[in-house]
Amino acid sequence: MKKQLLCMCALVLLACFGLGTAHASVSSTANQVQLTEHLIAGDRTALENLCVQTRSQEAQQLFWDTTLRSGSTVENTFRFSPKPTLSSQSGNPGLQLDSDFVVPLHGSKYFSMIGSHSFPSALKSVVQDLTQKTEAGMTEGFPIRVSDYTDFYPLDFQLTIPGLVWNANSKNYHNEDFWAQMQETFRFPVPPEHRLTAGLRVNHSVTPAELVFASIEGQSVQLQALSQVSSSGVWFIPNVRWETDNTLLDYSHTPGYGVYYLDCTDGVLSIDRLERVLPLKADQEILRMETSPDKTILYLVVRGSHGHDLHILSAQHPEIQQHFHLTDATQELPWAMVSENDLVVQIFENQIHLYTADANGVFAPCFSASLPDAQQFFAYMPRAAFDGQRLALVSRIPHELCQEITDRSCANGFVLVVCEAGKRTYAGLWENSMDAASTRYGVGPLDENGLSLAWD
Repeated sequence: MKKQLLCMCALVLLACFGLGTAHASVSSTANQVQLTEHLIAGDRTALENLCVQTRSQEAQQLFWDTTLRSGSTVENTFRFSPKPTLSSQSGNPGLQLDSDFVVPLHGSKYFSMIGSHSFPSALKSVVQDLTQKTEAGMTEGFPIRVSDYTDFYPLDFQLTIPGLVWNANSKNYHNEDFWAQMQETFRFPVPPEHRLTAGLRVNHSVTPAELVFASIEGQSVQLQALSQVSSSGVWFIPNVRWETDNTLLDYSHTPGYGVYYLDCTDGVLSIDRLERVLPLKADQEILRMETSPDKTILYLVVRGSHGHDLHILSAQHPEIQQHFHLTDATQELPWAMVSENDLVVQIFENQIHLYTADANGVFAPCFSASLPDAQQFFAYMPRAAFDGQRLALVSRIPHELCQEITDRSCANGFVLVVCEAGKRTYAGLWENSMDAASTRYGVGPLDENGLSLAWD
């Protein structure tokens, strides 16, 4: 026993020494982070008074903030957290929508029949029909018509906003009837063309153990909710379409196709707080749905038979709804969108269009510029800053551009572009020396973007 205890202590000491060595190796570069410029166009004079900050981390315990000022001065700060700093948010923020009878194309769904799991009546009917055809072993592949078992798709909702998670199975004082009302509000008839393959997996006692659904190519339905959390609720779009040609299903038993807003102030869910804030036509499709960093503004890029449009909605002022026509083109176009608290940038076909808000939250176009090879630079979502004359955009370096400057990762580097007077005045790639530790130690951006910029 004593020998085992001594061995265990030795292993712990060795593990701690190894962790300490790794920590020392990475953190020894804490105040030596370097940024190396690879100039593409223009010169650094365009970066005067521009501040770019990149944030990196390793294991959510080691943190580096590296700041580039006016394209010449690099400042570094480093901090260490004894315990990993993790987000407390559970689930994906927003509203999720699903149905037992909707299976993604080339996908499958499994329903356990063991234990106390209670099947809805429609699924029980499927099981009863399959049981009559089932023999011992694995039986799958029987085609079924969904409308033979249910007239409307049974919907399952889950809502996640910071600090709170609700779903159709949770019952408490403030949403006991809410989900039933939501299911009554959004009723989508099952088209007779929608088919699935269904089967039963049986256990060794020849008792059905699992119900399996699989999609059939050409007869699949897409059902989801596009959503974004606001500062006080959630915007969402119930999106129910044929998977093959992307046409909408029947919305006549709902308030209509469009953008809905559910006010969740004080954590109270009420159907009276649900409103369709932006009706959409059947031929219109949401290409992008983004919020400002403070979650008060929703930006939508919509494509329809008349081209591409930008819609701007406000959570604080629902009466403010704005619409800007972007292009007459109806085909799929390369584009990107940047959303900040008081500005939004659209990048279409190597053209930049900037819209800024006044003190009342009303947006107006104020800047346009030509940006050659825009899509090559912004494969990742950029951040933006505008000083009244100059527009700066920063983003992570796309993989193709990274390969042109180095044979290692560019996870912590960035691409920087500045436009002024209708044209590009600077473009450059900035390589971060922390990328030397990226592969070995897993040093990477602090969050999805890890970048910010501002004009001093």
